[in-house]
Amino acid sequence: MSTEKDMRVYELGFLLVPTIADEHISEKFQALKDLISSHGGQFIAEDFPKMIPLQYEMLKVISNKNHRFNDAYFGWIKFDMEPEQITLLDEEIKRSVDVIRFLLIKTVRENTVVGKKTIGKTDGKKRVHSKGDEEAPVGDVTPEQIDKEIDALVEETPVV
Repeated sequence: MSTEKDMRVYELGFLLVPTIADEHISEKFQALKDLISSHGGQFIAEDFPKMIPLQYEMLKVISNKNHRFNDAYFGWIKFDMEPEQITLLDEEIKRSVDVIRFLLIKTVRENTVVGKKTIGKTDGKKRVHSKGDEEAPVGDVTPEQIDKEIDALVEETPVV
């Protein structure tokens, strides 16, 4: 029998085909978990599959036909397993018609989930601009005026 130190921590990230009805997603997710359990896996953490748009179209051959997908259900499972069992698990997942693509990696037990970055959010403080930061209003500018400004800048710049 395996000991605790023989076990390694793995994470399975996967994309399920979007043609699965919402009410059947939990069954497909449970089938993946059952597959891991059948190989002696012990669960650490998981994220239930959610529909996401894919960054590019993915191809999956199902019943000798090419199927193209732009959306998929993404989920992940972190678990302990003996290293000898991981290749067998990998082969079984490859044969699944419900999985478009998956990634099986060795990882650490600690929580490695990072929160989403917020772009454009402030820390709650108001920003104060100095008078020099304000841009002068720009009116109608002719190409001749632009050329004069460029010439003036070129003349002011010393050649090194």
